[in-house]
Amino acid sequence: MGKRFNKHDWEVAAKGLLKSEMIHREIDYVQLSRLLVKMGIPNASPDNLRSKINRGSFSATFLIQSLLALGCEEINIKNLPITKRL
Repeated sequence: MGKRFNKHDWEVAAKGLLKSEMIHREIDYVQLSRLLVKMGIPNASPDNLRSKINRGSFSATFLIQSLLALGCEEINIKNLPITKRL
């Protein structure tokens, strides 16, 4: 039987993925905010983004919007903390 993960485990994995892509591209919350606003995404202030990303409890829609805004074309999930425990 596979391992069971709680909601927090998945939130940590999601925020880790997004933060690692931001670091890889050297983009901070202010820059991400500008990129999202250019895409027409509402409520994308730097403070709102920082809070949302640090909580990790964001939607798949927000994750995809953010990854596209960052210019991410591919993601590698094998190094997420949660995949090491599967």
